Amino acid sequence: GEGANFMAEVLYIKTLAEDDLIYSNLDYTIIRPGGLRRGEATGTGVFEDYEHRGSIDRQELGRMIVTILDDQSTHKRILYAWDPTLPAGEE
Repeated sequence: GEGANFMAEVLYIKTLAEDDLIYSNLDYTIIRPGGLRRGEATGTGVFEDYEHRGSIDRQELGRMIVTILDDQSTHKRILYAWDPTLPAGEE
């Protein structure tokens, strides 16, 4: 349907933007969260270097991002964020 076409276009444009960033000389960290949920920060979220089909609460994701803002070891990396204590999927 129309919604699926819209999402396909958004993902295509996001991929182009990420590719531009990856091939630039800028320091970057791309964060790809699992399914986003409406919940509180749990302190149990993790970053991994491989894709995981888990979920994460929005507040937990924000907490995690703040902890790596000045961490140069995350530069030029794609990190997948999820919370192993939550069921997979979006809320």
